[in-house]
Amino acid sequence: MTSKNNRSHAREYASLFLYHSFFQEKNQLPQTESQLDDTLSYFNDSLPNLSGHLLQFAKELLLNCSDHYELIQEEIEKHLINWKYSRVNKVDLTLLFLAITEIKFQTPATPLAVVINEYVELAKKYGNQESPKFINGVLDRIGKQL
Repeated sequence: MTSKNNRSHAREYASLFLYHSFFQEKNQLPQTESQLDDTLSYFNDSLPNLSGHLLQFAKELLLNCSDHYELIQEEIEKHLINWKYSRVNKVDLTLLFLAITEIKFQTPATPLAVVINEYVELAKKYGNQESPKFINGVLDRIGKQL
């Protein structure tokens, strides 16, 4: 498995965790690595196996998402065209939150085109038929701002 594919698995892991923990069940994001570990253990059976540097990448992504939640929400709202934030489905929100986290707050930065492609692929897997186009459009608008 290549490094890109491994990162793809870490992104998928983070998206499944965020979807389940924030948007479906507990409705709160962990603020510390300790809280994150506790919550991860709660979802242990429903998440794919991930370890080492990939688990660390996923954790950093989730903690950065938590740290910048309000800013990310504002970014999403600002870049929606003819759509209300409250109408965006939970899968698409999950993917947008993580993609924007990765674009704006992860260090070292992953190239924009790679991030967009990764989250469009996740949208194809977990979203509805409109999700990939929607995710691509929002992330493309954000990318043009950078």
